[in-house]
Amino acid sequence: MKETARARGRPRCLVILRAAALMLVLIGCRQSDPDPVAQPAPGVTTFEGGRFDDLPQFPRSQPLSARTEERGVIARSYKATGASPQQVLEFYRDALGQRWTIVTGIEKLGVGTFRADWVGEDYRLRVSATRESGLDSPNDASQTVVTQYSLTLSPL
Repeated sequence: MKETARARGRPRCLVILRAAALMLVLIGCRQSDPDPVAQPAPGVTTFEGGRFDDLPQFPRSQPLSARTEERGVIARSYKATGASPQQVLEFYRDALGQRWTIVTGIEKLGVGTFRADWVGEDYRLRVSATRESGLDSPNDASQTVVTQYSLTLSPL
């Protein structure tokens, strides 16, 4: 009979041990109040990578490479099919609207190469575009113009 009483007590002990372990896990996972000394000062500007993802992307374009990030500057290159470099820059001039102020206007830098700079909030955006004859699609005569463009976003 003693053996039966012990056997009945073991499941209860396991339940109590599991409950205690679960409570320890929950206590360890609870969020503590942030240490004000460890938090950055309110005036410190840090770049938020998500802002780059909020920028409009020219229609009919695809990324050419992975996004690069260095010293707070984020950049990425794209390929746009069926659009001239000037059309890409005009798209950004219209799409950036009220939130961004164009500071240099659309500049022609050379044959088939254009660039413009915008300022918005605490960031500067540079869009540069050039016609890439090597990227033209020989299979699709209706969209033979291919433009490579780059977006560079940096804190002011």
